[in-house]
Amino acid sequence: MKHDGFENRQQYIFLSYSSEDKVVADAVCAGLESQGIRCWIAPRDVGPGQDWAATIVDAIEDCRVFVIILSAGSNKSSQVLREVERAVNAGKIVIPFRIEELVPSKSLGYFLSLSHWLDAMTEPLEQHIDELAENIRNLFADKKMDGKSSSYAAPPPEARSGVDGPSLLSRSGERMQSVLHDNNKLHIVIAVLLTIVLLGLGWFFLYGRSPNLPVSQPGMMGSGMNQHMNKQDRNNWR
Repeated sequence: MKHDGFENRQQYIFLSYSSEDKVVADAVCAGLESQGIRCWIAPRDVGPGQDWAATIVDAIEDCRVFVIILSAGSNKSSQVLREVERAVNAGKIVIPFRIEELVPSKSLGYFLSLSHWLDAMTEPLEQHIDELAENIRNLFADKKMDGKSSSYAAPPPEARSGVDGPSLLSRSGERMQSVLHDNNKLHIVIAVLLTIVLLGLGWFFLYGRSPNLPVSQPGMMGSGMNQHMNKQDRNNWR
């Protein structure tokens, strides 16, 4: 049986931790849930008879935020590494909650390089849990989901801009009308120019030619040229 509320998908965070840090993980889980933030944590939320690996995969894919308790134990845990890799590949927001001073292993650091860390290495732990809860609440408030997808749904362009105005469709229509209006004006200008050119050519052919130009006689010119060529051919013949 799943933890109460998990039938409502995407309304919880996934807690990943090493068994060496179970006391801290339980404290983080209790602190977050006392502030209304549901947590999925093993082994509590793996029901009797359920497939362990499949249940963890489903929980990661359906969570809203993935929190890893980062310590020396989780740094060397192959199980934690697989969970982090799954969360990153699923596009989840990953929050490393570091409880020890350490440098992540190359494998773990590869997946956590772009994540914002929260350091919880000083007492009291409750203070850092409160900070973690505030960050999670801010993420829940900023990232609106449609309840059907495990990825966050981006707000529409108008909502992101925060400015009231015409819809994207109406703005597109206005731009199209403007383009068509400009094209109509261009077509009118081209038509006027073509009309002027055609009128000018017509006037030239009707009235622009001089009536006094001599008209050549094709027969005479051709006859003279033929006689000249025949004479040259005879002179050059061997």
